[in-house]
Amino acid sequence: MSRIVQTAQAIAPTAAETIAYRIDGDDVIVWVNDAWERFADTNGWARGDAVLGRSLWESIAGAETSLLWRELVTRARRGVAINVPFRCDAPDARRYLELSLTPGGSGALEFCSTTTAIEERDPIALMAAHYEPGEPLRCCSWCKRFDTDGWVEVEEAVARLGLLEHESRAVTHAMCAECESRVRNSAGL
Repeated sequence: MSRIVQTAQAIAPTAAETIAYRIDGDDVIVWVNDAWERFADTNGWARGDAVLGRSLWESIAGAETSLLWRELVTRARRGVAINVPFRCDAPDARRYLELSLTPGGSGALEFCSTTTAIEERDPIALMAAHYEPGEPLRCCSWCKRFDTDGWVEVEEAVARLGLLEHESRAVTHAMCAECESRVRNSAGL
């Protein structure tokens, strides 16, 4: 397996685009930028017209993740600078991003995610599959590692659990202790 780490600018000029969206004081998504639309088209995400007018909280899964996001939103609205690293993986790549939250008037917040590096890998079907309900695998929303008697990268989770040899399992979002600590420290929580 090839492990190539490059800066986003070296991969493609558009990979370093900042994906941005804005919520109003009621946490409703009111704007997405053109980079959101391009990323949505490329990665099978919901386009802007499908998310505009919807609550931010409808798109955040997992109690731990939701709680942390609510704390980040609250602190950003108080004027605290929020800049945290996270991952948004594709089946064939680990994508490392930096998220910043910037307050606006009347409780509005702008979320900006900029790709800082991309690590290519052989495609992993687990990352591309859509799963049926059942006992879910826990995936950290921030680092994308899976909980299999310890938090491990997806490749190791596939090998440990034989995930590609058996029926698909649902994936639920959670947060590993390491990421929770890092995000809390980065945000001063």
